[in-house]
Amino acid sequence: MTIQEFKEEVLSSKIAPDNFEQIYDKFVQYQELALKTLKEVHRLCEKNGIRYQLAYGSLLGAIRDGGQIPWDYDVDIVIPYEDKSKMVKALRENLSNEFYAWCPEIDERCGHTLMRITPVGYNSNAIHVDVFYVIGVPDDPIERKKFTAPIGKLYHTRTVKKHRLFSESNGSLKRFLGLLKEKLAYCFINCKHAENEYNDRCGKYKLDKSKYCISANNYADKHTFITDHLWDTHLVELSSGTFQITKYYDEILTAIYGDYLTVPPLNKRIQEVLSSFQH
Repeated sequence: MTIQEFKEEVLSSKIAPDNFEQIYDKFVQYQELALKTLKEVHRLCEKNGIRYQLAYGSLLGAIRDGGQIPWDYDVDIVIPYEDKSKMVKALRENLSNEFYAWCPEIDERCGHTLMRITPVGYNSNAIHVDVFYVIGVPDDPIERKKFTAPIGKLYHTRTVKKHRLFSESNGSLKRFLGLLKEKLAYCFINCKHAENEYNDRCGKYKLDKSKYCISANNYADKHTFITDHLWDTHLVELSSGTFQITKYYDEILTAIYGDYLTVPPLNKRIQEVLSSFQH
């Protein structure tokens, strides 16, 4: 489905918000900025020999919609954890001055574990390319479960520890109490120790020598991939540009989304636009 097809579907429906056309026109501008950022990340990775591929919703959009998902402007890619240092160096030395990188390796104030690349002048929470890390894991399923179980919490620790309760709750008491509850649950966890353990786990099994791999984020214990399949990538020309995707996209997307070709109900797609636009 294209952006124009989605827009026409909404406007011809009986559930379109009165100001949807104005909202969506602005939303599309955000999409274009996110896409421009992705193209810069692609250039950076290709120039510096950094392996990457579209992931999650960005891979889904590439396959199902031929580009970006019309009701989503988040952009996700994955890189091997072993390439992180190379990526940090490239971001420091080769990133266009139209963009900035926000990650702990570049700025200690950063409140998340992953990398984000964002257009200058915009908040990284609003428009960004998220860069997640893929790591090798044990072959044995029992050992793999033990190994992956803590990763999600370790990954999330930095975010929780750096929660700014008042500013992040945006005046919502419910949101404030939710953040406070989460912060209290992590109060006895040392942030630096958690980061060290996270990095130790990410570097323990070399990706190229591991039969299986995972994305080392909140969903670390949810999806396991065959390394040779995930990283059998090629350049694909889409309506939005030319990017790296896995040749085994059907296997990967089915594992994550199930019947990934099914388009969500219109009301959910509209709500996603409205929720995203609140950034």
